[in-house]
Amino acid sequence: MLWTVKEEEALLGCILDVICDKYQADNGFKAGYFVLIEKELQKALPGTTLKAQPNIESKMKNWKEKYGIIANAIKLSGFAWNHACD
Repeated sequence: MLWTVKEEEALLGCILDVICDKYQADNGFKAGYFVLIEKELQKALPGTTLKAQPNIESKMKNWKEKYGIIANAIKLSGFAWNHACD
């Protein structure tokens, strides 16, 4: 599924709201985390059909993979961002 920029921004906002509500556990997030985000996302985007499983969970997994790739690249010697390509 392709997410729109608006949907991704709303998802990030919902995640931040849930984190601010102390929904974190020692090793990640408490059970029911994705369902809570789904409910918040439905408030932010009325009429959305995005569901905790598979949409939100797979999107967050995708972001986590991309973050890992970028974090590893930044650790490499000689890595720098080229602002001329923005």
